[in-house]
Amino acid sequence: MTFDLARYQDPLTIQRVLLDAKTIAIVGLSGNPLRASNFVGFYLQRHGYRVIPVNPREPEILGERSFASLRDISVPVDIVDVFRAPSALPAIAKDAVAIGAKCLWCQFTVINEEGACIAEDGGLAVVMDRCLKVEHARYVGRMHWLGFNTERITAVMTSIGRSGMSTARDLIQEAYGESLKSLFDKLYAAYAEAADDIQKQQAEERFSAGVSLAVAVRDRAIALLPPQA
Repeated sequence: MTFDLARYQDPLTIQRVLLDAKTIAIVGLSGNPLRASNFVGFYLQRHGYRVIPVNPREPEILGERSFASLRDISVPVDIVDVFRAPSALPAIAKDAVAIGAKCLWCQFTVINEEGACIAEDGGLAVVMDRCLKVEHARYVGRMHWLGFNTERITAVMTSIGRSGMSTARDLIQEAYGESLKSLFDKLYAAYAEAADDIQKQQAEERFSAGVSLAVAVRDRAIALLPPQA
């Protein structure tokens, strides 16, 4: 059976997770302000979430004590957000289950079926191949206030069914995955180079709109393909 990634990108699940969460542990959070994980962590703090860094190489990140592993955290965690290689996900999922987290959130390209299954079997919601910062901006933050909402074309996706992705859909995923990574890096660089808070806010808005639009285009391309024969 082909891995059904779309089931881990459900808009209602994403909105529920974002609205219910208060504490987010970020696995792989970097202390380097030029790294995307640091940008996401800073954004989440600014929007009222407590961010707990999980990085054994750093004693403190974004003003919070950094832990070597999820199991070292003594407070309840709502979301475990993962900035690690896909191969690390099964072990992280086991730790997320062990600490009683409510959701395993995997950033762009962090895709691992075994990790998703471990988390689901442990009672966690799973979101995969989605950026926590982008989805927050889409459903809760500034883009939402402006009525800027670019959901997947779920009606057409339903017609495809759960029989698995065709080769064409796999190729689109792969191609857009690379494009998204390039766009993510380019837009984040503009944020990192901003000289003041106003420029940073403007760069953040472009970042959110640009990445969300790219995700929507990728998902629409996949959705509009005919059902697999």
